[in-house]
Amino acid sequence: MEEEQKQAEPLPNRVKTLWILTCDVGYANQLYSFYAHSREEAEQITQAWIEQQGKRILHRLTLSEYPAGFVVHHWRIPGTKAD
Repeated sequence: MEEEQKQAEPLPNRVKTLWILTCDVGYANQLYSFYAHSREEAEQITQAWIEQQGKRILHRLTLSEYPAGFVVHHWRIPGTKAD
């Protein structure tokens, strides 16, 4: 039993992966980013977060992992004025 418990605990030197959850909130999509050791852990975090949000979240759209991170590009919507 003790051996199984040790295996279930994440190792401190084990790398976590960046995950991004996309949810539909009715008028827009909401992104929620977090780190997890595995897909199973990411699914658990996702489920807990959706339950915490209550009826605000209409449904889950995607759960994607980004092991190498990602870059956000700033751009303007066509037809808008430059600052």
